[in-house]
Amino acid sequence: MILAGKHLQSLGCRAEFAANGAEAVKAFEPGKFSAILMDMAMPVMNGLEATKIIREHESGSRVPIIALTANVMRGDRERCLAAGMDDFLGKPFRKDELAAKLAWWQSRSSCDASASTERAGGGEDNIQRLK
Repeated sequence: MILAGKHLQSLGCRAEFAANGAEAVKAFEPGKFSAILMDMAMPVMNGLEATKIIREHESGSRVPIIALTANVMRGDRERCLAAGMDDFLGKPFRKDELAAKLAWWQSRSSCDASASTERAGGGEDNIQRLK
């Protein structure tokens, strides 16, 4: 996920990282982020479970959760959507693909352009807050 972090930085985004899915859930606060990029395969708690818990703790508007995952087999997208994720981006992905997903969801958000975006993924960089 280091590459995703670099892509986000080059897009002018600030990032906040967590080491696993449980930390991703702990970092979530309603209204804090305008989007979440979530990896399915994380230690301690996977992205599907973390997404379900985040959905349970949401209040107000629904934050878009976008799966960032190497799991691109048949049915993986459907499992992400069933867990409460809103979109899917398979790895490897290009910076322009990530930028397009974020822009699409940002344009549908009730938040203003200065709102933050969150990303949860695998490894050391599980949550990234974007400006």
